[in-house]
Amino acid sequence: MQNSSSHITASVTSPDTTCPIKPIIQTERTANRWGRNVIHRRLLCPVCTNVSFTQYKHFSYHLQIKHECHCCLCYVDDIDLHLCSPVQTGSGANQQPQLNIKYFSLVESVFRGIILTYRCKFDDVVLGSISETFEYTYDELESILTYALHLHKNIRVSVSLDVTLEHVIKKTEKDVSLFTPFNRLFNSNYILETMRACADYIGTSLELYCDGESGYSLVSINSLEVKLGKYKTGIAKGYIRLPKQLSARHFLNIRSPDPEDALCFVRCVTAGLCRRRICLPDEPNKQWDDLNKNEKRRLKRLWEKSSLYEHLIQEFSETNEINFSGCYNGVDLDSVSHFLDNNPSISLTIFGNDGKSLYPIRPAAEIKSRHCDLLLLKQPILQHDKPMPTSFLDVQYRYHYCLIMTLPISFASFASGRIAILLVITSVSLQELTDKEKKAWVEMQGTGNSRGVESRIILDVHNKTDYKCEIATLKYYKSRGIVIRKINKAIKYKQTNWLGEFYELVSLLRREAKLSGDEIGYMFLKHIHNRIFGYLMLSSEKYVDVHIACTSDEAIKYMSKHNFMSYQILNQNEEIVMFSMRRNTVHYNKNPAAASFVLHRAKRSLYSFMEMLESKLGPGLKVSFYDTEAIACQGPDPHNNFYERLKTIPNLDYSELNPFHVLYESSHAGEGGYWKVQTLEAVEIVSLRGKCYSVKEFCSVCNSSGDRNCICSGRKACSGFPDAKHRLTHEMYKESLFKNQPHYVDVNLLQAKDHKLKIVKKRFTAFGSVNSSRIILGDGINTLPFGAGWLRPIPDLIPIKTE
Repeated sequence: MQNSSSHITASVTSPDTTCPIKPIIQTERTANRWGRNVIHRRLLCPVCTNVSFTQYKHFSYHLQIKHECHCCLCYVDDIDLHLCSPVQTGSGANQQPQLNIKYFSLVESVFRGIILTYRCKFDDVVLGSISETFEYTYDELESILTYALHLHKNIRVSVSLDVTLEHVIKKTEKDVSLFTPFNRLFNSNYILETMRACADYIGTSLELYCDGESGYSLVSINSLEVKLGKYKTGIAKGYIRLPKQLSARHFLNIRSPDPEDALCFVRCVTAGLCRRRICLPDEPNKQWDDLNKNEKRRLKRLWEKSSLYEHLIQEFSETNEINFSGCYNGVDLDSVSHFLDNNPSISLTIFGNDGKSLYPIRPAAEIKSRHCDLLLLKQPILQHDKPMPTSFLDVQYRYHYCLIMTLPISFASFASGRIAILLVITSVSLQELTDKEKKAWVEMQGTGNSRGVESRIILDVHNKTDYKCEIATLKYYKSRGIVIRKINKAIKYKQTNWLGEFYELVSLLRREAKLSGDEIGYMFLKHIHNRIFGYLMLSSEKYVDVHIACTSDEAIKYMSKHNFMSYQILNQNEEIVMFSMRRNTVHYNKNPAAASFVLHRAKRSLYSFMEMLESKLGPGLKVSFYDTEAIACQGPDPHNNFYERLKTIPNLDYSELNPFHVLYESSHAGEGGYWKVQTLEAVEIVSLRGKCYSVKEFCSVCNSSGDRNCICSGRKACSGFPDAKHRLTHEMYKESLFKNQPHYVDVNLLQAKDHKLKIVKKRFTAFGSVNSSRIILGDGINTLPFGAGWLRPIPDLIPIKTE
């Protein structure tokens, strides 16, 4: 690590080198056909006559093989990493910036500086905010990035902060790492803008986390880390044929006979925005939509001629209607940003292809009035006078742009009865409602009113973005008050009996275990059901591909790809780095349809059952609490016929009642599709949060003796505490609710970090009165959804009735 660090900070023009061969860099400026100055650089060998190279890696091979130059010790592909002192002629010397760092230190370096990690610890200074941290370290960040840009020309940079957070209630601390995605950086003029974007990204992430439901606040900022990596970009030149797998009718591929012609990007943008100016000579007044099939073919062949765009490009260079400055020598993906900065009214989306489909490699941040879709083609360079490469790392590529006239996407009409649709929607925030609508919504959320069972179906006051649901669920929610802002996309799927037989078998075994009193077997089979549901919830969209790089060429290759996410140095001494890459295409092999609507169907079933209860038991039904698949309610019985009305409700399972109860029946025990009646003798219910409640039932012994500590009858549940029904009492739940006395439990967890196992102790809240999803009102009973903070003051909007 010390050798790598000393090598990186060494000056290129150090006088200590003893290499007898001084490489010469010859640069010339020539004018192209458009009058633009083009810089040509060639590397000359001072010993061999008429030997020159355009790429330094070839020149490095020449020095090591022909002249036994061992200053590099190994092959490098950048002249600034060569230890020989260069001599430049022509346009002047290229001065190297100095790396001046005081707070930062180089902690990791592999592949001779291709991948670097710098870290700054704030042990002697207290920083109170993210913006203050970046202001404190910006000078050295700028020096590090400027030096890296001089070495590598193109770098990816990511910034991470290690902070300490403290829970407001529990007073426990935890360390969290906040990191930004890797940003491309190819010009020192964008350093300030990139660092501002990183500071805003980290600051926003921390603010959303602390101001949300986490309950944590910032205590200290411990360290800042910068990760750097070199990448390469390919400049598009010449002409490449369209792959046969792609339909040519969607693309416009402009031909050019010159293999070094670098104007394909300029022509594609010109054709995408101004091709209507080029018409058929015999039909000058007809546009594309007015032509017949043969005339369209003729016009497209005319658009494919490169010579037709010369007068338009010359016109744009004079009028700046489209500013192509810096684009005449070829355009790579990084230079597209410079083009868009010069043309704020133009937007571009650049696609790649894998031979079968298209995928965006540079999506447009915003579709503007003048928009173009371009396809970047790639083709390997095979030289007949040289042997075939034996490794994919030795293959060189050339690139070419072509215009996408129409995106080849076919929107099918969902007419088949076997095909269903999932919709991804964005719903409106209830904060955008008027004051009158807000008050009406609040009144419907109250638990003490006679109506309002169906009004509870309104989801909550948060925005719903990318909310996946089926059409039936969407219609149901829409009829109950949700406002749809837009439909983002539709997912077509075919429903099959996936895992149907296995699921039915587990349900049958679970029912038998319930009837035989086998509680352990019953819970085991229940966990199998939950495991299937959890497997369905795995999102294929979040999958990543992992690659291992052991050489600098592999590292640069993965770092240069458009789907690069991040890297992790596994072994610095042996130079082994793991790269995480996004997938170009997603294979939905986890049945996303079931994952998207299983939970929604359960909720819809609960809501429909609540409406049925209100219709059968009367409008005076009062809901005490409800969960995903459970409900506790109190119904009036003015005519003393409650059991008769209850019998009219279908799909009820009475197997949980006392065997001596008049309604007891075990024929539907454990059968799917039936609502299980837990008890009809509830006297008092305390619900702290989801799956954490206590139900006190009527007991003849307790009723006659008045013993408040009697636990002979009752139902208790506490998520994460399986022994709750034996160790907790109903009074504990009431004390936790009204006296705000949370109960904690310490748990030992096994964690893995940096490929090492360790046991950590964490404290969890077994149960307490603080509910992260509901706001408890002043009476300690009624609640509102979390996020209804704009309803202040609550007593003015919701009258609290005391009985």
